[in-house]
Amino acid sequence: MKKRKFPYAAYAAAAGLTAFMQIAAAFPALAKEQRLGPDSEEAVTTTEGTEKEYDEATLAKLQDNVLEYDELADRIHLYNTDIQKTWQDLTDNKLDAAVIQQELESQKRRMEKEKDLAEDENDTEQYAYYAAQEEALRAAKNRYIDMVEDYDKPKASKSIRVQERQLLSAAQTTMITYNTLKLQRDVQAKQTELYETEYAIAQAQVAAGTAAQTEADAAYTNLLSAQSSLLSMDASLKTLKSSLCLTVGWPADADPEIQMVSGPETDRITAMNLGTDT
Repeated sequence: MKKRKFPYAAYAAAAGLTAFMQIAAAFPALAKEQRLGPDSEEAVTTTEGTEKEYDEATLAKLQDNVLEYDELADRIHLYNTDIQKTWQDLTDNKLDAAVIQQELESQKRRMEKEKDLAEDENDTEQYAYYAAQEEALRAAKNRYIDMVEDYDKPKASKSIRVQERQLLSAAQTTMITYNTLKLQRDVQAKQTELYETEYAIAQAQVAAGTAAQTEADAAYTNLLSAQSSLLSMDASLKTLKSSLCLTVGWPADADPEIQMVSGPETDRITAMNLGTDT
């Protein structure tokens, strides 16, 4: 016996609301539990922020424990802890959206089968219900398709790239400052050696009676001042190196070789005054 027909619009509204409530409540949790198949997950997963972006030779150079100025951007992109987490979050969100899209498609197909069965049985009430569910699921699925596609657009990673540029600018300044201070430290070390020699000569002259003790005291004061400056520079170099290591993804106590900056940036080092530029 054919059941009484009810207005389709009423069923569509009620069923659509039910479907969306179920989607909102169930699918985010479902995305955490389910995964895509290996092939599908590989297709969805972005390579940005991963070593897959680079060839073996480039990776070997980035990992050789020698930091060069032109490697800063790539090391920040690949190994900075905060940047890596942000790229991973972007990938995870895209995978979650793909899982939900997959589940919505599965549910839509189930509703379509139920609708066809209701049609075969001339059950207009159930037909209207399942048709509305199918439409609601199709609409939701299409939104998640758009969402997955949006994750591949530049705007999805714009904030990450802005953060990378900010970190790069800071790292460049730190590396230039480090190199400048290292050059000055080398000069200070030679100056300290000179004061050590002068103090030794002054002590010998005092012992021989050819110089006053005040001259030896003055030489000693110069030596202490030079040694103090050298220690201060060493502490600053250690701090700068630790900061630079963290920025490019090494532990704070790592000890990579930091190459001298060459090319156009050399002029910045030559012109830098650490008293006013830092």
